[in-house]
Formats: sequence, structure tokens, C-alpha cells
Amino acid sequence: MDPSVRNWLPLFIDAFTKDSQANVVSFPAQTSCADFAHSLIHTSGLFYGTITDDTIISYKQNATWSYADSFKIALTKGLFLTYFRWKRTTINSETTEECIQYIYKFYTLFTLSEADNKKYRSIFSKEETTNEIIERIIDLRISAPTVLSKTFWEGIKFNLFASLDILYFALWLEGIYDYDKRKEIEKDSISLVQQAANITKDKNAKAIATYLSASAGLEENDEQTNLATLHLERYQTSSVHVRKILYDYAAFACFSDNDMQKAEALFLEDVAQKLSLEENDIEHSSIYIENFLQLEGDKIFYIHYNEGLDRIRQALLDRTQNIIQKNKQKITTEILESKELVELIRKSINEDLSTSEKDKVREQIFDLLKTIPSLAIFMIPGGAFILPIILKILPEEVLMPSSFINKKKEQ
Repeated sequence: MDPSVRNWLPLFIDAFTKDSQANVVSFPAQTSCADFAHSLIHTSGLFYGTITDDTIISYKQNATWSYADSFKIALTKGLFLTYFRWKRTTINSETTEECIQYIYKFYTLFTLSEADNKKYRSIFSKEETTNEIIERIIDLRISAPTVLSKTFWEGIKFNLFASLDILYFALWLEGIYDYDKRKEIEKDSISLVQQAANITKDKNAKAIATYLSASAGLEENDEQTNLATLHLERYQTSSVHVRKILYDYAAFACFSDNDMQKAEALFLEDVAQKLSLEENDIEHSSIYIENFLQLEGDKIFYIHYNEGLDRIRQALLDRTQNIIQKNKQKITTEILESKELVELIRKSINEDLSTSEKDKVREQIFDLLKTIPSLAIFMIPGGAFILPIILKILPEEVLMPSSFINKKKEQ
């Protein structure tokens, strides 16, 4: 499959249908389709424009793909996974055809307000198959509206905001039409990043603002911006996921300089307050961003992220420990219900576990997390780092062999 030539979509659909991993949408049943989409945008790297290897490995047959090729396939896969997360049905040739029809309907509505734009009007005026129309729309969606002049970005230009199509699609499936606000969401996201850049005076935040401006087809505005002129309160009637995305952009710009200053923290607090975000929303967004920067930060091509990983790692651990501590009782209860997991945890305290035993612990811990909605965040790549933290908060009766516990009771 070559995403840069015509008729790539049927080949993608065939690979997606056959891919056994694509049939497993691993996320707690209690979470919504939009929650899943928000997580997927971050963990795939689409939000950052740097696609993780495991996102496209099943479809990438050679090393000649460009950044834009990888972004295109990751976006398409995200739309498909989001549909199947919403539909909760088996993936086969029949259901993938249904998925295609939903994506077609979504993009038909998505582009109606842009009917005066020739690039979309020309697609729907031709006699093409549904697959061909979707293929061309996705091609157009990832194409950056403006050409960045800097040679550093030569050949890797694409529209970062196209990643939000997955979230808009999820919301649309749930009957929410926030995609109508996409233009103002893009402009306000850029303004938030620009303001963060003005606070941090950091080249990374500045680069993020530049690339987002190019993605939206806007000239970069270097003027000072402030929250009062943004009127973020107008998003009170929007879904919490749209409000979280706006916060995500501001947080990304602040975290990208590797060192959170007091002024940045106060800025993010103000943004969160004006967007009426709850503590869990803020913590989850922060964990997604910090985790991605830790794992993939050096690969983000439009910023020079190569220092300060220790700061990001420590901030991530502190934030994670706080959330796990709040759910201590639930975690303990769930672990105690698994005799095998308890025994393996006790064994790990005094001796090294075998590879198969480590896999069992990891698998059972992740299964445990799925049962607690507030811990769904830790299904992210690299989430295994939570195991040592969980061990620290477990009470003595879980960690000690039953023989020791019985002796204590007898004394």
C-alpha cells in the first residue's frame, strides 16, 4: 500500500479488516466514544504530528513513507477505530462497508459549510465511488493550506488540525455537532499557544504556534493575546472534549519547554477555569501530553525537544501517583479478588519474576484498570510504569504472605 497514490483506501480497508490487533479496541466499557477518540488522538501521535510506530506498523510495508503518508493512514485508522468503538461490533467486510458509509455521511456534512470552496465542490460534482470521494477528502484534509517557507519543514507539511476530525466524528456519532465550530476552535487554539509562547519565551512554543498557524491557513500573529479577548466562556455549551482540546494545545505549548514556570502554571489554571474543566480533565490531559513528550518528544519535527526529559518524567510520576492514591481502595479491592495476581505481587518483592510471570502481572493489572473508569488514562503506551507506584500504595495485607498475616493476628 502506497498512501501517496490513488486507490490506497481499499488496500487500507483490507489490511484493517485482516489485522487482528485492529479488532481489539482496548478501553473501559464505561467510557464514551468521544473519550476514546480523545485518547486515540494523543496516543497515536496525531495531535503532535508524530505518528507512533505501533499505530501504523500493520500497514507500513516499506520505509519510503513520508510524514504526511503516516499521518494520513493514522487519521484513517483513527476514524475506523472510533466507529467500531461506537458501534461495538465485529470487524469484517460487511461492517467496514457500513463504517465507510458513516465516514462518507460525516464528511458530506463536514464540508457543507465549505461548499463555496472549489476543492470540495469539485469532489462531489464528479461521478466517483464512495471510497474514491473519501480518499480525496482525506488527502485534502491533511494538506496544509499554506506553504511553510522554512526548508526545515520541506516535504513534511500537513494540517495538524486534521487530527481533530476523529474527535468531531466521535461527537457526531453521539449526536453532537461541534465540528461546526472548527474554525473558531482552530483560531482560539492558535491564540492560546501564542499566549503560552509569549509567557515562556521559548522557541518550542513559538514553533508550535507557527506550525498550527500554517495548518489553519493563517498568517502567524505575533501580537500579544490574552484570555479576556479570547472569550473562552463561549465554549460552555460545547462538549467537554472540545474544551479539553483547547486546554491541550495550551498545555502542550507550556510543557514543551521542559520546565513549568509559575507564570505558565497560573496561565493554565486560568485557561482551565474559563473552560470549566474539572480536576480529572486537567490531570488526564496533562498525563497524555507528558507521557507522549517523554516517549516520543525527540521525534516531533517542528520543535527541538531533546532536553529536560527528567523533569517531564518526574512530573508524570507525581501526577500519576496522585491519581492512583485517590483510587487506592478500588485498586486494593480489585487486586484482592485475583489470588494469582496477589501471589505474583508478593513474590516480586523478594525475587525476580520470570518473563511469563511479568506478562501475567502486566496483563492482569491492565485488566484491573479497565474496571475503574478514572484509571482508563493508564491504558496509554508506556503505561506499565504505573506498576511500581501501585505496589507502593498497596496495604500490608496484600503484600505480605498469608502466613505472616496469620501470625500477626495470633500475637
